[in-house]
Amino acid sequence: MTDETPPSAGPTEALDASHPYSTVQLVLDDAAAQAVRQAAATCIAPDDVHPGEGLETCPHITVLYGLQTDAVADVLPLLQRGGAVEAVIQGIAIFSPEGKDYDVVVHRIASPGAVEMHAALVAALPHVSTHPVYRPHLTLGYVGRGCGATYADLTTGLEGMVLQFPTVEFNSRGDVATTIPLLMAVTMDAMGVELPTVLDHPNRLPFEGILTRVDTPSDIPPAGSKGHRVCLARAAAEEGLASLIGMGVDAHPFLTQHAPRVKIGVFTEGWLDGDAVRVRGILYARDFPAEVAEIQRLARQGLLGMSFELAGAEIVDPAALIWQIRRCTFTGAAILQRAHAAYRSTALAAQGEGGGMDDATDTTVDTTLVANMDTMMQSMRQMAGMLEGYQACHAAMQGCVNMRGELDSLAEALEHLVRMHNALHDSGMAGATGDPTVAATGDTMAGEDTQTAATGSSSLDRSPGQAGAGASDERLARIEAGMADIQAAVKLLTDEQATMKGLLTDQAGARSDLVTDGAHGTNGGRLNAGHQPQRRTLVASGDYPRFVAKYGFEASKDYSELEIDTLLRNAGVTDPSQRLAVKLELERQGQMR
Repeated sequence: MTDETPPSAGPTEALDASHPYSTVQLVLDDAAAQAVRQAAATCIAPDDVHPGEGLETCPHITVLYGLQTDAVADVLPLLQRGGAVEAVIQGIAIFSPEGKDYDVVVHRIASPGAVEMHAALVAALPHVSTHPVYRPHLTLGYVGRGCGATYADLTTGLEGMVLQFPTVEFNSRGDVATTIPLLMAVTMDAMGVELPTVLDHPNRLPFEGILTRVDTPSDIPPAGSKGHRVCLARAAAEEGLASLIGMGVDAHPFLTQHAPRVKIGVFTEGWLDGDAVRVRGILYARDFPAEVAEIQRLARQGLLGMSFELAGAEIVDPAALIWQIRRCTFTGAAILQRAHAAYRSTALAAQGEGGGMDDATDTTVDTTLVANMDTMMQSMRQMAGMLEGYQACHAAMQGCVNMRGELDSLAEALEHLVRMHNALHDSGMAGATGDPTVAATGDTMAGEDTQTAATGSSSLDRSPGQAGAGASDERLARIEAGMADIQAAVKLLTDEQATMKGLLTDQAGARSDLVTDGAHGTNGGRLNAGHQPQRRTLVASGDYPRFVAKYGFEASKDYSELEIDTLLRNAGVTDPSQRLAVKLELERQGQMR
């Protein structure tokens, strides 16, 4: 509850309920109003709701009901003196108006600004007295008489919610509503603060520049815009310009991003110049000597820009590709390298050692030069990737050369082993018959042995010659089995040789392609996008999705060099030749950007 309103200085009369009066009220914005309506519908039982009054449909905080003027000019100077109003929602209170058949369920409101505004209106303007004590409140709804006590201890979840009111609404007796901004409207194109002149102040380095552009989409999405480019309306800049004065200027150590907790200066002036929001301020040169020196160096080269910081930004359509900002409050700005600023055409000039502003930071920007620099940086990154691929290819080829030499030596040893086996085979056959010519009649021996087995003769019945023949057959079987194993090993090595030769061919082709790319794929520092070297396909088109899936890639997605290296490392692929093969296949399929 609030203290009793100070005595009125204007004429006061008893309230005539049948007579309409003008009123001043703080109207909740859409989001807050929806939260209040939802809390009322959830917490108040439908059977208790008064059939005639119902639940509040337009949540607001009444500042004064009972004014006897319809002129906006009468209330305007009394409302704009204190700036925006803040209110905090407190606990539930129940009002039981005399002579009414309903109780009113309200949230108590703590708002010194509303109390001061009420007192100013009461002291200056004719009005009727509705209540002896002004108690700011937020009505939830009306319930049947006697039902209010049920909700005296209600908790809605709105307790502690902070409401901000940048405007106030004046409703005349003719029910004409006028929205009045509580922040003083910007009536000049330029505004700022004037600092006392102090010659050679060691901690005050003047700067000026272009903070942003109005009615112009940003070149890239700024931080916090969820990937949307933004466009600041001229009206929003004009209204918010006053909020910029006195706000801090921040600088990240590398000037590549915002650093709102590292304030190295302050804005002292801001104005509109065509579509440019121009600013002036000072940097704390003594407190941040290294940072300021770097800013001066980059400013002389024309490489610095700025990026604003906002709060309470109202977006016309959050689903739009480019966010249109129709209202905002400036909370500061960052000094950035121009390549990292959302607007590439922003600029910053810091005072040079001679006392004048550096000429290199003229507000006109050669955007073509900036674009060429971006293209050159992209080309350098691609060439670095090509160099990495070339080095990996060279290492893989050297390994293949070494492996091929080892395979040739092993093949020679196997051929020698085959010759030895053939000689041993011929020698075994000769030993079994006592005559080398028996090698040609081995089938006869085998037939005789089979015949003996068929007649049921045992080895004890055989003659010594027959026993020798059986032992020879057993040795021959072992030799034949060993020969089969050796032949299988020879085939395996032969296949491996063929595979390695194919791999060498692939690696040589890849190396040739990389050299061709590096030698002929550039034109004035830019990659020739039309030149695509031809490389052998590692997989059939139908198997490609499975091929890339085993490394963690998706066949329908593009990847940067860094993303590819990360996924290959996560998949456990460390062999340079295998990494290169995957990269070449991704590039051939158009998935490497």
